[in-house]
Amino acid sequence: MKNVLFFLLIFCANVGFAQKNVTGIITDKSGKPVSDVRVSVKNANNQTFTDNDGKYSIIVPEGYKTLEFSKKGFACRKLKFQAIL
Repeated sequence: MKNVLFFLLIFCANVGFAQKNVTGIITDKSGKPVSDVRVSVKNANNQTFTDNDGKYSIIVPEGYKTLEFSKKGFACRKLKFQAIL
């Protein structure tokens, strides 16, 4: 059975710009940070990886609203979001 990533996500959006900077923290079921998770924008080339504290920051182009989170041994998750104004 695959593990499941649980997310504590913190979204930050730059209003009025064509791109958004989205940041967050990825944790497991017990609340421990998960490093080396690939965070990518669905159908775009933008991607990054979480650091040792589970933190990430990624630029999301205008019109894209889904992030994908994946790591070997974990189920892939997709998350749609809306900008917080």
